[in-house]
Amino acid sequence: MMNTVRSWLAPPVFEGDGERARLAGLINAICIVSILFTLLVIVGGLLGRRTPASTQVMNLLLLVLLLLCRNRLHGGQITLATLGLAIGGFAYITAVNISLGTIRTPSTATYLFWVLMMGAAFHIRGLVVSVVASSAAVMGLILAENAGMLPQPDYSVTVTQWVTYTVLFGLTAGLTYYSNQMTRDSLVLARREVEQRSRAEMELRKLTRAVEQSPASIVITDLSGNIEYVNPRFSKVTGYGLNEVLGKNPRILNAGQTPAGTHRQLWQTLSAGREWQGEFVNRKKDGTFHPESAIISPITDQHGQVTHYLAVKEDISERKQGEEALKAANRELSLRLVEIEGLQAELREQALHDPLTGLYNRRYLNEALARELVRCRRENAPLSIIIADIDHFKKINDSHGHQAGDEVLVLVAALLKNQARGSDIACRYGGEEFLLVMPGSTLEFAHKRAEEIRQKCVALAIEKGGTNLGVTLSFGIAGYPDHGQEADEVIIKADHALYQSKANGRNQVTVWRTPDELA
Repeated sequence: MMNTVRSWLAPPVFEGDGERARLAGLINAICIVSILFTLLVIVGGLLGRRTPASTQVMNLLLLVLLLLCRNRLHGGQITLATLGLAIGGFAYITAVNISLGTIRTPSTATYLFWVLMMGAAFHIRGLVVSVVASSAAVMGLILAENAGMLPQPDYSVTVTQWVTYTVLFGLTAGLTYYSNQMTRDSLVLARREVEQRSRAEMELRKLTRAVEQSPASIVITDLSGNIEYVNPRFSKVTGYGLNEVLGKNPRILNAGQTPAGTHRQLWQTLSAGREWQGEFVNRKKDGTFHPESAIISPITDQHGQVTHYLAVKEDISERKQGEEALKAANRELSLRLVEIEGLQAELREQALHDPLTGLYNRRYLNEALARELVRCRRENAPLSIIIADIDHFKKINDSHGHQAGDEVLVLVAALLKNQARGSDIACRYGGEEFLLVMPGSTLEFAHKRAEEIRQKCVALAIEKGGTNLGVTLSFGIAGYPDHGQEADEVIIKADHALYQSKANGRNQVTVWRTPDELA
């Protein structure tokens, strides 16, 4: 029950419109007080039994008007409800005074209530209009009474007068209380607004201090890009003071080294209401260039409309110099790595080749021969090994010197290399020994190739001091799988065959034979 009553008495709510809500609350209070006043007047008239019927009719009409006004008020039509109360109230007071036949009645005092209501609703205009209208109405009533145009008044004291006076006192007190309450609420609201404004000013001072002391350059422009504010850091970096750049476009800093597409993308991004990030190359007041990293954002008002642009820029000269130094260091490092890789490749080659003849050395032979044997096993293919030794090499060194011996080694190595196929592996196996690995070759083919090499060596005319050295070669041949399954076993058999060639008079080619085969 109480909730229903409170709901009926409550004024309409207008979110976000304080003035409209205030006026609606005032009119709602006037309507409720006036309805109660009218009901009490009607009851007092019935109890007094002296109130004219016409006055009671007007009381009922006023009650209907008040209910209609309050209905319009809750429908959102505040202006219509207010005008209805103002016009209807004035007409009611005047009509009641006429019907009573005198202005010396409690009803005349209701003009005061009406003036208060008009002043609260319409401020100074309401006060002026209500005072003038009330004064004119009272003057008219006085003239009408003096002219005998009003009904004969009844000056007897009745319950109606007592009720009317009491209601007027209550209405005045209620309106005064409501006005005091509105004043108190306004003061509280004002105090809150002052506190909020003070906090906002404090926040603004802190933000201003932060902007003024920011290590980044800050620029604020209007929508056309004209500068409205720069902070001290901007002046320190560029050399331009605030007064020198106000109203000017940031293009005064353009050094002509920023790609045109950067500015085009900048304005496309800002026009779409988004934040832009990028880099510029700008010119200081003294003409020197400096790169900057910038973040430019649109500033909007409370309605979301863009009003300004904010640029926060950082001088990145040191960073760019560091990047350039790092790039130079990386380039130098890359060159060093290339040199190191070349040196490593050279060292690998040296590690795998004989420095005098350029043939592969024994280290490479061990790796390659093991690999070739694995492949031959997988493909079920043969492999032959030829070992060649220079006959009487010690005699050449002793008679003609080690330089002559080295020349002989180089010539023999070149001969062996020229006679090898692309898949063969030619290497210097020892001091004057050479070894030729022939994957996929039978013993017969290896014998034929060794014989060709032997004959070509005999045909070589190697002279030293006018004397033909007459260099010859002895050969030993063995093969996989006929003479062994492992590399060491096959090499040993080829070496034994070489000793057989040496024993049989040198300058020969011998294929390994078992003792039984030799017998």
